[in-house]
Amino acid sequence: MTIKQIKFKSQLFPLVIILLALSCKNDKRTQAENVESDSVNKTEEVKHKPDHDTKVKSESTWQIIGKWYDNSPYIEHGIIISEKSGNYRMELNFKDGSNMIKTLYKTTRNGLTKFTYDNPHGEYLIVQKDGSLSIYDNDGFIKKAEKVSK
Repeated sequence: MTIKQIKFKSQLFPLVIILLALSCKNDKRTQAENVESDSVNKTEEVKHKPDHDTKVKSESTWQIIGKWYDNSPYIEHGIIISEKSGNYRMELNFKDGSNMIKTLYKTTRNGLTKFTYDNPHGEYLIVQKDGSLSIYDNDGFIKKAEKVSK
């Protein structure tokens, strides 16, 4: 086992325990529904605000750049990257219905879009030419998340 694998597993252990405890629920959502669920619900909440509340509407509108699915064992999740007014964010939607949102910083690397975010391991994302999302850290390539076409 390499240092990279040990590091990756030790980072995931607390999350795996939580997800295992929560996975006892009978969740029948498809992968595409899992990727979209929280983002769609947030958009619907904004649409139901009164028309005179335009400030809330404009502040709550994020343009989806792409959607991917990471099928890692025990932590399967959808990834949605969105943009609003030059700001970027990543939404992780887990199979159990929980989610996490992280602020992203966009740059270009070798003609490809690179997203970084605050984390102690130097993790970053690169959108590949085929549309997939590659995940890296300071030690190199970790895995690839497939683009969701919906």
